[in-house]
Amino acid sequence: MDYKIIAAIGLGAIAGAALLIWIIVQVQARIENPTVKETLTQLLYLLDEQCDNMEIPAKRAQAIVAIQQLLGWRRLFLPTIVVGFVLDLIVRIIRKTGVPDLHQEDKNENCN
Repeated sequence: MDYKIIAAIGLGAIAGAALLIWIIVQVQARIENPTVKETLTQLLYLLDEQCDNMEIPAKRAQAIVAIQQLLGWRRLFLPTIVVGFVLDLIVRIIRKTGVPDLHQEDKNENCN
């Protein structure tokens, strides 16, 4: 496979995922139905938890190894620095789309 096609598919997937996350954040902020709002909040909580895990060096390294093993199975090798950069980019995009830091809210509630 041509690397330009692989890069285009990868960037398209990241852009599509960022758009989906942004839509979920917007719907969660504006919806009135408590059942749907709770479900979307739980989904965003899981997403926030995964982002927090990528900020921990050991868990980030485990994710990089898992991605490399998955790509190695398809006989596609990407250096650790490239996989790490993509993971950091995804976490940054998720943070910029407005996913609330739900763990921070939990910490504030426990302090009061």
